[in-house]
Amino acid sequence: MPPFFQDPNEDMKYEVIHVPRPYILDMMQRIGEICGKFQFISLSRQIAACKDLMAEGGPIDVAVLGGAGCGKSSFINSLIGRPVLPVGVVPVTSAITRLQYGSREQATVTRFDGTYQAIATNDLATFTSDSVNKSNRLNIETVDVELPDLEDYENIRFIDTPNIGSVFQYHGYTSDTWLSHVGAALVVIGADQTLSGHDFEMIRELIQYTPHVAILLTKADLLSTDQRNETLELLERVLERELNRSFPIYPYSTYQNVEKWKHRLEAEVLHRLSVNRNILLKNILQHRCRSLVQSCLNYMDTAIAISAMNLREQNAVREQIFHQGGLYEHTRANLTAVAKENINFVHKAVWEYLRGLSKSMENRLSAELSAAMPTWRGNLWRLSRQYEAWFTDMMSEELQRISRTERRRLFGILRKTHSGYSDVLGEFRSSMVSKIKATLNFQPTETELAFDFIEPDPPHPEISSASDYPVKYLSFLIPMILFRKLVENQFREQISPAVKQNLSQFSRQWEKLILKSIRTMHRQAVYRIKDEVATLQVLFNMDELQMEELKSATEDLRKRATQLLV
Repeated sequence: MPPFFQDPNEDMKYEVIHVPRPYILDMMQRIGEICGKFQFISLSRQIAACKDLMAEGGPIDVAVLGGAGCGKSSFINSLIGRPVLPVGVVPVTSAITRLQYGSREQATVTRFDGTYQAIATNDLATFTSDSVNKSNRLNIETVDVELPDLEDYENIRFIDTPNIGSVFQYHGYTSDTWLSHVGAALVVIGADQTLSGHDFEMIRELIQYTPHVAILLTKADLLSTDQRNETLELLERVLERELNRSFPIYPYSTYQNVEKWKHRLEAEVLHRLSVNRNILLKNILQHRCRSLVQSCLNYMDTAIAISAMNLREQNAVREQIFHQGGLYEHTRANLTAVAKENINFVHKAVWEYLRGLSKSMENRLSAELSAAMPTWRGNLWRLSRQYEAWFTDMMSEELQRISRTERRRLFGILRKTHSGYSDVLGEFRSSMVSKIKATLNFQPTETELAFDFIEPDPPHPEISSASDYPVKYLSFLIPMILFRKLVENQFREQISPAVKQNLSQFSRQWEKLILKSIRTMHRQAVYRIKDEVATLQVLFNMDELQMEELKSATEDLRKRATQLLV
């Protein structure tokens, strides 16, 4: 079984950091000055990304994931030393819960609408337990908990998730907000369970974000020593077969020999993560700063190479880079083609999928209506108003649930569009590099042109009326004691057409949002190639004074960057 960290002397498998943070800060400031003075505007995104990374702080996230009843919450409770999270043999966790050290005990609930509420930790089950907050009807996005009990893991934040079957479905878009920042992951499997397709799918996705993934075999007390060894060997073989790599596996029990299992996990995983958090962050920062320096020097060297040519040679190079083959026009045409292809698919992708949810929604609302109507009182007018209010609330809740649970699927067309745009930008940059290499006879580094994919907020449902006939002036002529059943049946019959009408309207809202986002990304992509072309154009338009300043700045930057470019 491989260790969680490959070498005890190189815990994070990164090079040892020799560059102090003040040096990085000085380099960042100097690059910013150079890019501003010489108008290297295409590097502005890389500079912003480095500044964002420098501003990051806080603990490293350790995601704890697994199927229902595998013991995720029990495991975290054992680290805390007391029962804080609700536990059970059926699906318990309905919302993502983040736990970390804090000088005083406190918990905060954040809802999908952005509102938040301070709660007592004793009330966590009300918001995070699926038996109380069924299917997360309280619309809880995350619950953040701070506990003095977690002082031993001061630099770690544990992420307790819903079961694996729902973490990327119900919480698909919430996962995106923390999964890309996860530092490590523990995939929990009970000794009384077997690996499922969901487990393999989860692990495949996790290793795209972090190399530090371990398997936690809980309920180890259910197995004898021989059975435990046999189970560990079987897990190793299955993981190797299905995922083509091996993972460290840690047996664990919250009932027997707890300190023994905990001590090994702390020594080999948790404490090393906590200690090396800053090292990991510094390595990433150093890597990005080095890349930025190389990109900046690339432009400077290109400008110097151009200045060594006579005017005729410069014009020939300019023609070949900017005009020959129509690269700029060809790239814009490809971006437009990507946009058109995906725009034409939006209606089918959204409406056909939402329409498929209609029947199940009708069944749920019909059942809820049958349970609600016996509590309604009054004449026909009042019953109708109660029905309208009920339908509006229930339909709004259903559509908001769709936005939460199906967001990843509905935004799939946006992810596909973003991928297409990124491919086109990559081809553009590679072609530019090839042209520069061919005309100036040196190999520049490739500057990243891709832009981040940021999902927009889902649309707010606009609910249409569930009925369209006036009853105000007839209500006193219709005795409910005789016609109550008839009226209730009429309400039931209105459910199906009203659901279809509102789903159609909701589909149009989603389509409008997605189309707007596709066009916004298209503009961003065009800006990227415009910025790149503008930066390269600057290199051809420097006068003698600017070129002397550039040469001096290039020599100065190379000297300053000696520690980075080793």
